[in-house]
Amino acid sequence: MSNATTPENPKRPLSEKQLAARRLNARKSTGPRTPQGKARSSQNARKHGFFTQTALLFYEAPEDFVALRDSYIDEYQPQSPTEMHCIMEMANAQFR
Repeated sequence: MSNATTPENPKRPLSEKQLAARRLNARKSTGPRTPQGKARSSQNARKHGFFTQTALLFYEAPEDFVALRDSYIDEYQPQSPTEMHCIMEMANAQFR
């Protein structure tokens, strides 16, 4: 029968070799460190991107988005900030 105050299998102290191995493994599992890695991992849960605030994903070329946006600006020639906002929304929706 076990006693509530003393465990049946007490933990053995770790050896220096085991501690070193644990520390080395812990350094590998601390997540991204670079800004690029953090930007990439911030998109891990993204499913479709329909409601996102950012138009570009880390692997997409910004030049393609700029070309699409500029083609809309040339075609519709927005005259007010509201029209420009609509153009940007169209480009964002099309690019996704």
